[in-house]
Amino acid sequence: MNKKFLILMIMGILLLATVSAFEFDNVGQYDPNTRTMTIVNGFGLGADIATIQLTSSLHEKVPAGYGQVAQFNMAVFDDYNQAFKELELYHRGNGNGGNGNGGNGNGGNGNGQFNRDYEWKFKTTEKTKVDDWVEECYTNQTTGNETCIMVIDGWHWEWLPVWETIHNSDWMEGDVLTVGLFTIVEVNDSVEWIPNFFGVRIDEWATWTADLNVDLVSYWKLNVGSSNQIDSVNSNDGTVDGATYTASGKIGGAYNFDGTNDRINISNDASFNSLSAYSISAWIYRDGTSDDFIFSKLEDSTEHNKNYEFGIESNKIFLLNGNGGGYNKVLGTSTLSSSTWYFVVGVWDGTDIKVYLDGSLDCSPISSTVVLLEQLLLL
Repeated sequence: MNKKFLILMIMGILLLATVSAFEFDNVGQYDPNTRTMTIVNGFGLGADIATIQLTSSLHEKVPAGYGQVAQFNMAVFDDYNQAFKELELYHRGNGNGGNGNGGNGNGGNGNGQFNRDYEWKFKTTEKTKVDDWVEECYTNQTTGNETCIMVIDGWHWEWLPVWETIHNSDWMEGDVLTVGLFTIVEVNDSVEWIPNFFGVRIDEWATWTADLNVDLVSYWKLNVGSSNQIDSVNSNDGTVDGATYTASGKIGGAYNFDGTNDRINISNDASFNSLSAYSISAWIYRDGTSDDFIFSKLEDSTEHNKNYEFGIESNKIFLLNGNGGGYNKVLGTSTLSSSTWYFVVGVWDGTDIKVYLDGSLDCSPISSTVVLLEQLLLL
């Protein structure tokens, strides 16, 4: 009888060890101070399987469109197959769901679960060819004016960070990764995301919210009659030079410009000179049909080989990039009428320049680079 009991006990231990590989005994131990989840085997009494630390904000604000909404670091202490399970997404509203920092642990109950395509990506580096730029200057023999342009003077290799898609989540002991969650962010998104890693549902994390102010460099409302126009985002305030205030704006007040020499001057700031991409937007109302700029950072009125300008030419929107040896300009296709409000946007995405009219693309994008130098900015 004793021998049978001993055999049964050994079989039970072996069976328990086999089932453990199926995650039923994995538990999470969460540290809210470091936002780190430790995955532990054996109902919390066994060995550590992995640590996962959220490095993005608990309440991340992100721009609309495809992009990264979260990031975490992960260290794996044992070989593991298919560590990444499902991802739950919940609209955040006035319900009693989890609020991204633990909440009541019910994972968005009452906030509306939904599905959306997403990708897990890991950060690595890639050897990339980078151009070397130098400034060359020459003097006009007639006027004595000096003109400088940026030219390519060779190239070099750099190891630059890139994100690569995770196609399977089979990890090896000793793996250390930085992982990002990528998806399409929709306007008005307010989303709680709850992942399941290593068989543990992590409802201590986190949310993202679509926010138009993400990466916003400056914002001038122009809705107050004052000689000093406040930048609502940073400290790039503008000084009114000739323009006159009117209470009849699109959103509150606005400023009238005579199309000749009225402007708002804004001092140069480093934030305007270190852009890898940009967008410029404005509400405009035209009294006439003359050409004029809306936003300008040109070197001067005659040289277009540096910086950028956004405006109206031949009753169409244009965007111009000075590329060092000349300029690239894209012109919209729609003819603007007078006495009409328009919402206009100029975009350089790092590769192409393009213009939008009332939310719709209004051109065929063209390839462009831009050379950014210190220069007064004008509205």
